Amino acid sequence: MIQDIMPTNQLHLIFGPARSGKTTLMLQIMDDWRNGRPVYGHASYPSRYCWISCERNTDSIRSHMRRIGLDPSEIYHFSLLDEERRDNQTIDAAIAIARSRLTPSVLFIDGIHALCPGRIIDTHDVTAFLVHVHQLIREHRLTILATVASPKSRPEDSTTPPGERFIGSGSWASMSDSKCLIEPYDASNVRDASRRLTIMPSHHLPSVQKWEFADRGLLALIGDDDAQPVPLDQWLDTQAIGTMLTTSDIQSAGQQLLGLSRSTVTRWIKDKVSEGRLRQVDRGNYTVDEPSGRPQ
Repeated sequence: MIQDIMPTNQLHLIFGPARSGKTTLMLQIMDDWRNGRPVYGHASYPSRYCWISCERNTDSIRSHMRRIGLDPSEIYHFSLLDEERRDNQTIDAAIAIARSRLTPSVLFIDGIHALCPGRIIDTHDVTAFLVHVHQLIREHRLTILATVASPKSRPEDSTTPPGERFIGSGSWASMSDSKCLIEPYDASNVRDASRRLTIMPSHHLPSVQKWEFADRGLLALIGDDDAQPVPLDQWLDTQAIGTMLTTSDIQSAGQQLLGLSRSTVTRWIKDKVSEGRLRQVDRGNYTVDEPSGRPQ
């Protein structure tokens, strides 16, 4: 779907607090992707697609599209809220409706957590739901990019690994491929138009970017946020200088907290050794070190 960061036949998630810009971000990704433009600097490979709204009716999502300069007549979309039958409020129904009209290979699902039949804070319920989602992905050869809720941002969240900030169950993070966290820089200021975007692909090194709401409510890229460490760096910063870490310790942090692949974490370890942030004691064992240039 998007080279290096969003492979096909997988579930990818955008998460963040209410009114952080999740829907706008996904609409912009969809528009760039369907027009063959790069996404986050990576090549796009458009195919047949459909937008499914789970928490907004058709009028609302069309108004949102127009507000950011998109023509709804050019985008195949529907809202499950406008379906008369209540049993259509499921992931099975959403996929069936889309396939009956278009047979898409990519689905953009806004508010996928609304389709979870159990409690979205219960690990058992969420795991069962996502297992079923992955079964449907394999059965119909689908790629899904979806938005999912997360708690309201708080100042203390800056030290919490992004992969742990999904609402409720951690299964949302562990059972999805690439993840994007969008959040305001100043959660206490409702007028804050700047957004921190943490991009966490499973098979590529994470990055942190600064975006800002600009004309027509579009998100505009300001640049890389050099002041913000990548997510695995944040985890390393919580380890005291001199702490002994094994390769297994670091792999577990990368896979469980961020859903990174083993190869991605291995590359990160090599980078940290080169930077002097990790010192290799012997094969598979490292100590946390003070990086060169950091004030004592």
